Amino acid sequence: MILGELLKSIDKVWVKINAKEVEVKNGTKLLEIIKDFKFDINHIAVEKNGEILSKNLWKYDLLSKDDNYEIVEFVGGG
Repeated sequence: MILGELLKSIDKVWVKINAKEVEVKNGTKLLEIIKDFKFDINHIAVEKNGEILSKNLWKYDLLSKDDNYEIVEFVGGG
């Protein structure tokens, strides 16, 4: 039982998304999170650990322990 719980905890990592601690499966890609949170990929910018992350990298970027993401939505209006 203890080994099973340990293996489950190894399979998860904690990251910050918009200042909230989120537990995700180890190996989760940023694009999966963007879709899970229902962001419109055409109207957002993503910052990872203080640096803007190019949109063409979102499908390759793996969330790692203690990463800090800010996802900013652009809203039109006038």
